Amino acid sequence: MTGDKKEWAHDLASGVAASFGWFDAPDVVDERLLAQALRNVAADCDNLGHTLLLRSVADALDHPNAEKRLRLGKSKPGRPSSGELFERAFMVGPSVIKLVMAGVKKEAAIQQAMTEFGLSRSAVIRCSSEYEDYRRIFEPGQRDTEARKVMHDTLLALDEVKARSTQRHRKPSKKAGD
Repeated sequence: MTGDKKEWAHDLASGVAASFGWFDAPDVVDERLLAQALRNVAADCDNLGHTLLLRSVADALDHPNAEKRLRLGKSKPGRPSSGELFERAFMVGPSVIKLVMAGVKKEAAIQQAMTEFGLSRSAVIRCSSEYEDYRRIFEPGQRDTEARKVMHDTLLALDEVKARSTQRHRKPSKKAGD
């Protein structure tokens, strides 16, 4: 935990630890531990409505005869914004294209990008395709105006900046067996 207010406010393990008066947060928070923490808070609560709500949620977490059942699960990351997708295309696309141009087979280049950026195969293929589309659109031709040539030079410069910053923004790769 970094101490960021938003991060702290949503840290379930720290909330459970606080309800028990523990200094260290538990490594794992399961339904039973969360239910116990909610019952601890309910016991100290002066508001009857809050007490009933906390006990109802606790029962839904761990009581075998509860009318409704609640389960804890890991949340999935949301879909990236269009700006993040654009940026990702300009980080992943050049990586794949440069490997292919260096003689690496396309499938091996895709596998390497999957490992390097922590993305799925389809995400890497989509990024490569979008990057190639951007390059085709802005590649200067014989009839292009000065503005398109400036845009092309800008994109080339952006490629270099993205390539340098890739190491800093790269997701950690997932190892087999984790």
